[in-house]
Amino acid sequence: MTEKITNFLNITQNYKVLLFDVVGVVHNGIEAFPHAIESINALDYNQRVIFLSNMPRPGTQTRETLKRLGITKSFDVLTSGDVTRTLLTTTYAGQRVFHWGAERNVDIDAGLDLNQVGKVELADVVLLTAFLNPGEDESPHQQIIEKIIEQGIPVLCANPDKIAMFGDQIRKCAGSFADKIIEQGGQVTLIGKPSPFIYHQIMANLSGIKPEEILMIGDTIETDIIGAKQVGMDSLLVLTGNTGNDLRAQNENLQSYLGKKSWEHNSPTYCSDDLGNR
Repeated sequence: MTEKITNFLNITQNYKVLLFDVVGVVHNGIEAFPHAIESINALDYNQRVIFLSNMPRPGTQTRETLKRLGITKSFDVLTSGDVTRTLLTTTYAGQRVFHWGAERNVDIDAGLDLNQVGKVELADVVLLTAFLNPGEDESPHQQIIEKIIEQGIPVLCANPDKIAMFGDQIRKCAGSFADKIIEQGGQVTLIGKPSPFIYHQIMANLSGIKPEEILMIGDTIETDIIGAKQVGMDSLLVLTGNTGNDLRAQNENLQSYLGKKSWEHNSPTYCSDDLGNR
């Protein structure tokens, strides 16, 4: 059963490492949430902070954003964009790459020596980073999906999130397109949460730290919480982002929401309205 908390710093004393999602937990895509920055800065000096994001861009951009918002505590960053860049230059080195979303996410492949092609039908692999703002036409993306399915082209999805906050708007993210490909029998590799791979990458660099000494703090059951559960980590669901928005829209409590989604066995360890300390 999930424990509802009101004092974030009280529970963090039980953990040596804190993993934070970024959008939906620290900020809404534009502005920081109340209490988030001050609570992170107030963490114990010896506690390690790592921001683990499904952002399909190098972690340097996330680092700059967090510093601009006022994070002064020492921290590390790992994004799905970082992992994707490594895969493109190792596992997929030399293959013809079509970047689906290049017009908005140019920095994910910046500086990489890739064999890029301008048409999806010429590709050996598709790099998926595309997103849609509210009201944008989805039909060009549907055409790309059809060509991927027809030719059986494998897809690297650099952002498994289906939606993300951007101020008071909700963007449709790469994960939503990946779902459509999977539903039609296509081959998609999801890079980022909830895949255990990205959590194992974190733990490989945490010498002597056990999963039960790590707390994952996120706003989305499907990525943050389920991902942590799969590798034996405790989790805190913060209701400032995706799941909280769902609960408010449906006027529903967390337990009934989990039941409807058949996620009863993926309940977070803790739940909080925000990162405040009351």
